[in-house]
Amino acid sequence: MWARQKGAILFFLALLIFSTAIAYAGFGLLAIQNHVEYGEINPPSSLVPPRGRMLVILLDSARKDFTFSDHMPFISSLREYGAWGISEVASVPLTIAGDLAIFSGTLASPFAFFEDFQASATASDNLFQRVTQQNRRAVIFSSDVMHGAYGKYTDLTAFKPRFFLFSQYRKDARYLFNQAYGFLKKEKWDLAVVQFITLDYIGHLETPRSPKYPPTLRIIDDYVRQLVNLTTDKDVVLITAEHGMDDNGFHVDRTEMVMETPFILLGPRVKKGGPTKVLQIDWAPTLSILAGVSPFYESPALPALDLLKLPAEDKSMMIKLLSKVITGTSTPMTLNELRDKRLANMGRKGSSPMGVFMVSATLLSMALLAYVSLSDGDLGWTVRSRIWLIGGGILGLCALIGIEFYVGVSDYVSSHLPFSANLIFANPWQVAAAFALIAALPMFYVRLFGKRNSSLEDGLLLFLFTLLFTGGFLSANPYHPLNWLVFSIPLVAWGLSRRPVWILLFGAFWIGLAIRRLTFYNVYTPISLPDRWLLAAGVLVVGFSFLWWRLREDPERISTLSNGLLLFVPGVAAIAWPSTVEVRTILLVLLLIPVALVSLKKPITRDVWLSLWVVFFYLGTSSNINHTTHIVALPILIAIWVAARGTSAVARGIMISLFIWAFYLLPGNGFGLKLIELTDQFILGSAMTEHIERTVLVIASRYILPATVLLWGMTWADSGASTVSMVSTALLPALCGIGVRLSILVSTAYVGLPWEELARLPVLLGYFVAVISAFLIVASVKSVTKLLWSQALAINHTLSRKV
Repeated sequence: MWARQKGAILFFLALLIFSTAIAYAGFGLLAIQNHVEYGEINPPSSLVPPRGRMLVILLDSARKDFTFSDHMPFISSLREYGAWGISEVASVPLTIAGDLAIFSGTLASPFAFFEDFQASATASDNLFQRVTQQNRRAVIFSSDVMHGAYGKYTDLTAFKPRFFLFSQYRKDARYLFNQAYGFLKKEKWDLAVVQFITLDYIGHLETPRSPKYPPTLRIIDDYVRQLVNLTTDKDVVLITAEHGMDDNGFHVDRTEMVMETPFILLGPRVKKGGPTKVLQIDWAPTLSILAGVSPFYESPALPALDLLKLPAEDKSMMIKLLSKVITGTSTPMTLNELRDKRLANMGRKGSSPMGVFMVSATLLSMALLAYVSLSDGDLGWTVRSRIWLIGGGILGLCALIGIEFYVGVSDYVSSHLPFSANLIFANPWQVAAAFALIAALPMFYVRLFGKRNSSLEDGLLLFLFTLLFTGGFLSANPYHPLNWLVFSIPLVAWGLSRRPVWILLFGAFWIGLAIRRLTFYNVYTPISLPDRWLLAAGVLVVGFSFLWWRLREDPERISTLSNGLLLFVPGVAAIAWPSTVEVRTILLVLLLIPVALVSLKKPITRDVWLSLWVVFFYLGTSSNINHTTHIVALPILIAIWVAARGTSAVARGIMISLFIWAFYLLPGNGFGLKLIELTDQFILGSAMTEHIERTVLVIASRYILPATVLLWGMTWADSGASTVSMVSTALLPALCGIGVRLSILVSTAYVGLPWEELARLPVLLGYFVAVISAFLIVASVKSVTKLLWSQALAINHTLSRKV
């Protein structure tokens, strides 16, 4: 009893130390200079309100290669009449972050992701506020995001946003254009912003490689043409984007297609020519000069003076004022020198003390988790031998991770051996040979050394798995190395044990991947209700057929299957019922209660019942076709539970990791922010209104609840196995991966926010949260069940004595 309590104490101590280190490192990563104190600086006297107006057209997710091409001929032709080039994203590549950069000159934090659905009013000084303070009329034609951020500084009577789904991107564009065109043509205005979200919608839903993408570009180009034609030679026009988008339909990496957005600036005081590069936050002061208001914001933004035709004395005065604020001296600098100095101020220097702290916290947390992982009572180790193995294992692990980081083995795998359909179809014999070699090596090991099941091998297995997992996350594209890892583990296990269940697991992974690849070009296509109902019914037939075979010698076979059929009929109805995702989730969670009770009645059937529930839960909480990959949860869960029988806590912990990462990877979303979940039609209705909290809960439940069922099933397989040891094993690779990435980050100098790293870490943290939540749920249910059972026994004993 004390050994189990000690394991739990060490487990939570490791989590406390590591979570503290993450919080400390996280605050350090986000600590960039986003505030500049200008004080009371008066703009040059010549910055009077212009005679013309200002029109800003934002094309969310517009890419430079499409904008400056024949796909958008009108916008591309405008380069002859003004300044053009690249507007480089300085903060995070999100819509609301881009809006804040363009109109306030501020750098948004990564948490702006949550503002992308329902932005709150910004407290930052902004262009709209300064224009309206001069009794000029500012209007916004956009979604709730821009209205939420800047609506209180504009005339809200000009436009009332309507709600459109992602799939209704053309209706959204047409409604927005009609409203904007009619108003701008007939009404009086001074500053107008028209924001088309259309390219963002179709990009996420169908990717920029979709055949529907070029026609949509031409539609938007024509809308822009008609809006620009409403302006005169006295007006200023800016056309740009908040961020771009990659070929896969995402904007979570700091790639060129995401971070370098196009811009075209027209107006009487604009120099013609290009291409020129402008930092996105510099639009706020630049537009302010053209609007005749103060260009000085309390941010690191600098006006793009090289794009403007200004009197020499005005330009000289502004550079002198900016030099004094940026450098703290009265010596004037050139504009390029100011920009370099500004980037240096925005940059973050590597912190050696923080790096040492992060490394120390990671090593200590790893040591505690490894100690708990190897504390299963079946191993029979002494404390001293365990400490020696853990110390040597962690030192060896650090050395190998350092070598891997320097040599870049995982980078080579990621670049030259990508786990993709193209590679497999182009080189089927090479891929088959690779997997045959992976299966043959452990067979050779067994033949050479004989079958062993010693505690030393469990320790080596723990650190080897942690090394491979962490090495995958050191690569430029972790998706490929970890996919190889997920598919190789069953082959290695089969080679060591020769148990057919591992081949079944390997085949189930391949079926899931095949479904994913076959639906690749229709990845965002919603599945209609009849299709989803048929999928659920088909999986139910497969599960019942397997049980019919398993119960072939059971005299109660028919009654058992009949009761199960009655049990899952409500589940099929819940999946087929056209309701909101929140209602559907609640109904399917409630279904888990009778499923668990029936499973307890006949243990031989519980793996099938619970696996079926997991499949039903996935089908009921998603409608996108790519999530049909999750129907393979039925064979995967059954195979893992069968394979877990008689194995150590370390082996079971690795199986937990294997299952959860397979279900991260099989839908093919790689290592984004799981944005694919938000494009789901059922979930989307919540995300685009005011229920983002419920949306996050639904997404979280899709990983936490199946992990809970998996962990619960693992504890059934062998009552002697330690749940805490299993969970510690499952968490150790993720903890090591997070620790390594954060240690590198806090020790490295960079400019702005390391968005690509901050976009990758949440996936690891999401895995971490899913495993811990599953462990807490299972532990709570077991504690409550044990308490209720003891109370029932006590009551029964009392009644018996009275009788």
